[in-house]
Amino acid sequence: MTNRTFRSIFAFVLTTTLAVFGLMRQPDAGAQGANPFDTGGRDDKPAGEVFKNVQALKNMPAGRLAGVMNGWTKALGVKCNHCHTPGAWEKEDVPAKQIAREMVALTSRINNESLKEVKNLKSERPSISCYTCHRGAVKPETAPPAPTPAPAAPK
Repeated sequence: MTNRTFRSIFAFVLTTTLAVFGLMRQPDAGAQGANPFDTGGRDDKPAGEVFKNVQALKNMPAGRLAGVMNGWTKALGVKCNHCHTPGAWEKEDVPAKQIAREMVALTSRINNESLKEVKNLKSERPSISCYTCHRGAVKPETAPPAPTPAPAAPK
């Protein structure tokens, strides 16, 4: 796989992945109404150069970060404070932030390595995202729901 294809797939996965994750640098991020995703016009710069403590997404264009983060909040049904300390976005005090980083790496490995080993998939480029398992819940279901009982027959 070429590096360009890998980056395209990784970017696609991350933008559809939808979860929450740790990062931002903003001088007035604690101010009322401040936008933690304000790049100061540096949308095309790597997120790791624009924001503090970006790790898994450091090479993504900074201007795309808000869309990824917002998508992840929907995939898990959470708000930013699930992984972050509002106003101190770069802090490492919320354990869910590290879990999110590890899940991003897991999703990437599945999409870029494991799915290639599955024969006869109908998609040329199969992929998963956070939503594949989470479906809007912090804790994904690990078993199918119990069947609903059939209505009683009329007497």
